Amino acid sequence: MTDFKTYLSRHESFEICRRAANRTIERLAKNRGRAAQGILERLKSCRKGSRCFSGVCPVCALRYRLRLLPQAEHILGENDPWVQLWWTPPSALVAKGLLVDFDLGKLLDHQKQVLREAIPGTVAIGGIDVSLGIRDRIAALWRISSCVLISGPITQDNFDRITDIYKPGSSFCQSFGINPVLHKPHMLSYDFKHRIFARSYDHDMPSNKRPKFNVLHPSFADEADLFQERWPLWDRLLLHNVSAGKVPHRPMLRRLI
Repeated sequence: MTDFKTYLSRHESFEICRRAANRTIERLAKNRGRAAQGILERLKSCRKGSRCFSGVCPVCALRYRLRLLPQAEHILGENDPWVQLWWTPPSALVAKGLLVDFDLGKLLDHQKQVLREAIPGTVAIGGIDVSLGIRDRIAALWRISSCVLISGPITQDNFDRITDIYKPGSSFCQSFGINPVLHKPHMLSYDFKHRIFARSYDHDMPSNKRPKFNVLHPSFADEADLFQERWPLWDRLLLHNVSAGKVPHRPMLRRLI
């Protein structure tokens, strides 16, 4: 089993997350909105032994991921091949200023139904990735994508079912991909990524080149904070044949099949 504590410490140590939380507090202190002030007070009160469990808090998110990742790896199967399924339906392309009101619960319910129909006897576990697309240095739109890891080999019948739903040109899906996973710790950690970034992209860039990530501009960061407070990491999970338990910030993942 992967030592995710060591793996995450390269990029997300508790000290790094504490500094990120302090920067968020400084930024939110300049926002006079009532909702932003509520988040600010929660973050300021967060400390060892009395955590805030805010969806915006980097420290609480790291603690949650350290619990979630090894359990998820065990459920997916340490020795089984994994396949990554990701998709972004047109309804999940959201204009600036509208992210807070986006009904993520409705999107998750629909995509869980798709998984039940396409791969009924397989375990799948993942989450929602939100990023702000930037093109020519201009903010374009929010992209809300589902990133799911599927355990074990997918049969040709399963594959045909999934690709039939998301076939190129389908009005249901704006972008879709399915491929084997080579670096499991990295991909599993990414599937449960909690922070929202600005992503610079070029539609003509080769598919093997990864996009560059940049920290959000303060005005967009405030919008992202309000979204994450409404939909914290534990409410952004996309689970199929898996239960996450009844306590949101203390996952107890188990197979249902």
